[in-house]
Amino acid sequence: MKEMSSYTHVGPNERFQQLNEFLNDIQKREEGRKELSKWQINLDKELVQLTGRTMKAESIIYKDRTIKYDPLEADRSRDGRSLAHLSAKNLDKWILIYSQRHSQIAYSFVDSLNKVCTSFGMRVDFSEMIELPNDRSKTFIRAIENKANPQLDLVCCILTNNRKDRYDAIKKRQLMSVATKVGIEINAKLGGEIWAVQIPSKTLMFIGIDTNRDSQSRSSQMVGFVASINPTCTRYYPRVIEQRSTNDFISGLKSCMQNALQKYHHINGVLPAKIIVYRDGVNDLQLLDVIENELPALNEICMKAQEGYEDKKRSTAASSSSMTLITLFNDLPDLALIEIFSYLSSLDILWAFSSLNQRISLLLVERGYFRCINLSSTRHRQFHILLGMLPLNDIKTLIIDMDSSPLQLSQWPYLPWLKTFILNGTREFNDVLIFVLLHAATLTHLTIQTTEEFVATGFTRKYLYPLGHITPLVQNILLLHLSALRSLDLGTNNYNRMLFWRITSISVPLTYIRIVLNTQLHVKLSDCYWDFEFPLPTPNVLPRMNQLHTFTFAKSFQWKLNAEWTFVEILTSANVMPIL
Repeated sequence: MKEMSSYTHVGPNERFQQLNEFLNDIQKREEGRKELSKWQINLDKELVQLTGRTMKAESIIYKDRTIKYDPLEADRSRDGRSLAHLSAKNLDKWILIYSQRHSQIAYSFVDSLNKVCTSFGMRVDFSEMIELPNDRSKTFIRAIENKANPQLDLVCCILTNNRKDRYDAIKKRQLMSVATKVGIEINAKLGGEIWAVQIPSKTLMFIGIDTNRDSQSRSSQMVGFVASINPTCTRYYPRVIEQRSTNDFISGLKSCMQNALQKYHHINGVLPAKIIVYRDGVNDLQLLDVIENELPALNEICMKAQEGYEDKKRSTAASSSSMTLITLFNDLPDLALIEIFSYLSSLDILWAFSSLNQRISLLLVERGYFRCINLSSTRHRQFHILLGMLPLNDIKTLIIDMDSSPLQLSQWPYLPWLKTFILNGTREFNDVLIFVLLHAATLTHLTIQTTEEFVATGFTRKYLYPLGHITPLVQNILLLHLSALRSLDLGTNNYNRMLFWRITSISVPLTYIRIVLNTQLHVKLSDCYWDFEFPLPTPNVLPRMNQLHTFTFAKSFQWKLNAEWTFVEILTSANVMPIL
């Protein structure tokens, strides 16, 4: 640990110097600059400097004294190793299971544990020693099953570690340190109180919820629930739920919440005024279920616990793996809210915050969270709820980027200031036609991508979406009637239908166009009924693109015909693209 701390416990000046050296090293090395240039990444020569604040170290309250630790070392464990705990539980009945090769360590561990726990205020009786002939997992499990019973306070096992250096360290010189840490954990698991900090609110409850799925059993998962039940938040009510379905989890969560509130009321005489829930074990896709199902369930129990009980919770998602219910957002400064928003997707921000209160709604508008909207992952009901909440005049970018959501396009109303529209997963060109014509006066950047599906119909045939043809849409609409269009990105997989283009003029003021072909320019389509070829477009019908300065063309290098390369040369020549 000491060797590792030299890398993990680094002061700000040393860390700043290391990052600068790393940055300079990349800039000096040719291979580093080449790799960054491939990704079009530029690094500043210096780190960003800003003004921060240093928070004061918390006072750690033990039974007989209060200590302050050095925040520069970020280690408060050293000072509290020999201090009496706030509340100590005795370890009366327990068993120690170990293999025969660890017998010496086992007896030394019991002796050391007794010494360190005495200073904590704990009484540790001598354990029942169970020596096993080997260190196989089945042998340990069999011993636990035979000896464990409800009257035991603790079952402790010494497990084999194949690392000789760690084994020797524990054996020779670190046993007291190990025993100290184990003793602290034992007191906490028995319900003791180790230490506390000053908490301004005396009617606050913390709840922690986490889930764990056994890889061997996919039909169920275990849910852990703990809730603080005293003003110093040092005593907790714990429960475990076995979840086999969503209904099991919600009903179990309600039961845990009800029992936790009853326990809190029994100890304090009142219900908690504020509740903070830390929800772990969820990913981004599950956050909506937490908001829609778990939060209402907790609110329901809070309201039923006492007539007229006003719950003061507000909710927000915090990171991809956890969710925090934070109390009284009005007490947080704008910078704190902005920091919270930086961890969330635009959809999560809109769904969780846009209708909380006027102050947060104004903050969302000022910070531009309504300018770029992407509701692709919403469900049908959620989409229409959000659609009624959005300020349509603030939307400048609309993104539909999931194959399952192209039907949203026909549901959007007129957006008077829409400038950028990105559509992925097009299924119906008529919907695209209606939408882009509706926004022809303001639309400056347009991206249209399609998907393709494979359907078995007796013969193996490839069916391409969307319905309709893209050629008339591009030739007759996009290149003629979108007066504000500057950028057109047709990164589509459906260019078989564009082989008969006869575009003779481009009326819109394009400065950027992108085309991606996933099939060869010389295309051969065949099945059991027909077999023919599409020729290359005739070079003399290509339109002259006077304002085009960037042209992106993606194609496999496995071309067989020189005509394909010849066509690209003609397409990018000065006669067609003079300022390319």
